[in-house]
Amino acid sequence: FRLLDVVRDFATEQAEQHGELAAARRRHGRLLAHLAERTAPELAGPGVRAAVARLDDLAADVWAALSHAANDDPPTALRLACQLPRWWRFRGRDVAGRRWLRRLLDDPRTVAAGPAVRAWAQVGLAQLANEHGEGMQEREATEAALAEFRRLRDLSGELAACNVLSALCFAGGRHGDARRHIESALAVATRAGRSRDAIVAQTNLTWHDIRVGDLGSARRRLAAVDRLAAESGEDRLRVLAAANLAEVERLQGRHEEAVATGSRVLARLGDGGDPGHRGRGPGTG
Repeated sequence: FRLLDVVRDFATEQAEQHGELAAARRRHGRLLAHLAERTAPELAGPGVRAAVARLDDLAADVWAALSHAANDDPPTALRLACQLPRWWRFRGRDVAGRRWLRRLLDDPRTVAAGPAVRAWAQVGLAQLANEHGEGMQEREATEAALAEFRRLRDLSGELAACNVLSALCFAGGRHGDARRHIESALAVATRAGRSRDAIVAQTNLTWHDIRVGDLGSARRRLAAVDRLAAESGEDRLRVLAAANLAEVERLQGRHEEAVATGSRVLARLGDGGDPGHRGRGPGTG
């Protein structure tokens, strides 16, 4: 439901007059943090569009809760902020999100949020920094976050940290380290039976095959990715695999096939991919 602005303003005035405003805002922040924790996993899966729309509908509340909690309840502010990097990327708010995470991680009061929350915040910060070519500045701290996730036996955190570290190293020209991290993610995902994470890792390994010119291996890997994604009902991952296949075809000199493949996936890629995927699609097609 929604409140008219005049009703909201009156309620705020009354809560302040009765000394209830600070407690209400604190509860509001904790509620939004809980909702973000429930929504964040969907931002990396087939339900991404619905998850983004859900946060879009609550954008005003999210920003208000973050602003108030940053001063009044920093641990809650970090709990909220560490779940938002993917949403921020989708909505072009990566600079603002990066500033929030940096501010909150630097606030000594957020130690109370716990090591897992701080590790997730660091991974998100590195992901956003990498959007602007500054990810390597966060590499050491993200390595520490990975170690923390392993200590806590947090598989989701470990996989996220490995993926981000691979992206940082790849962008920074440390290709051996990048491949090591993504192969580690593949091993963890395979042992844990996490098929989607294994598919993502295989997709990322495609770019290492491309870098060394092993285009045959890249095609075989993408064929396996397409098959596994089809079996798992991961249509979005199939689209991304097809977009990568278009690039492989282009590099192999199969230009007509590359254009045909790129054209088939372009509309769906723009609709379902993240900002990096949307930028790569037109360049290939």
